[in-house]
Amino acid sequence: MIRMNAQKLISVTLICQLIMGGVSSSFAESPVTRREDSRTQLLAASANSAPDAVAGTPVKSAPSNYQGVLHSDQLLRAGDSLYISVSPAEELSRDLIVDQNGKISIPLLGSIQASGLTTDQLSQEITRAISKYVTHPKIDIFLKESASKQIGLSGQVTAPGSYGYRPNMRLMDLISLAGGLLPSADRKRVRILRRSGTDRRIIPVNAEEIMSSGDPTKDVLLEPGDIVEVSRGRGGIAIFGSVDSPGVYDYIYDMRMIDLISACHGFRDGANLKHINVIRGEGANQTTIPVNFSDVVHNDPKANVALQPGDIVYVPQRSLWTTSATVQVFTPIATIFLTIATIILATKK
Repeated sequence: MIRMNAQKLISVTLICQLIMGGVSSSFAESPVTRREDSRTQLLAASANSAPDAVAGTPVKSAPSNYQGVLHSDQLLRAGDSLYISVSPAEELSRDLIVDQNGKISIPLLGSIQASGLTTDQLSQEITRAISKYVTHPKIDIFLKESASKQIGLSGQVTAPGSYGYRPNMRLMDLISLAGGLLPSADRKRVRILRRSGTDRRIIPVNAEEIMSSGDPTKDVLLEPGDIVEVSRGRGGIAIFGSVDSPGVYDYIYDMRMIDLISACHGFRDGANLKHINVIRGEGANQTTIPVNFSDVVHNDPKANVALQPGDIVYVPQRSLWTTSATVQVFTPIATIFLTIATIILATKK
């Protein structure tokens, strides 16, 4: 009897353990847990399948010293650079740039309008959209670099384009970043277009004066959003006369007589190198500058005249009746006449 009661007690104990084990396993595999697991898998798959060229490079989390503005009142615009931190779905965190249509692309959510919103407003929009997939999401958006903090540079420079603005940036700093001015640049007529309300005002700058003075205080301070234009030098230089290729040539900075003669491929035979004239100015202000190119050849710096836009250079032809030529032509004739006269005189005698 005692043995039978013991066997019944063992059986009841085993049955209770089996029941408790089933209940606990059912709790461990609750529908809520399975739903969260499926969401996590969906997010991971979506993030891994998104092309980096569109959505940016995924980053697990922003570093503690991350450079960017978290709560910016500035309205976003095309070209702005952002970092979006998504928690707890860190696989969606990434760097993004607002495209030309004012949108950003996030895996699982697709395109979202960003232009015209602040970072906080955009954060709210993303939070609403992503709540369908992530429980209690936390979205932080950092404004890394604003497109308005760019400076445009166009025209006669080595590398025109957009350059990032930095505090206390000056005109010569920007030109240096662009590799310098081209020889064809009009250094006296650089323009800075600066935003003033809805319009832009023009600030004329004489870059040549800034560079020649060596005084950094004369260099112009730039502002975010400025556009700098470096135009081609106005006018050209005309050369005609006894040169191989007469015509009008573009003026380049610090152009001198030897540069112009090289451009027109040199002189023709018979050119009068000692009597070249540079005609400068118009009307009552017109002046003529004599140039002896023979002195230029002999490295006389004063003879290698600095030219200016609008100059006219005339290279004359040597006269056919030089003294030596006259002697060479008339000596034989004089000899003939002298011989005839001698014969006549001898005959009369």
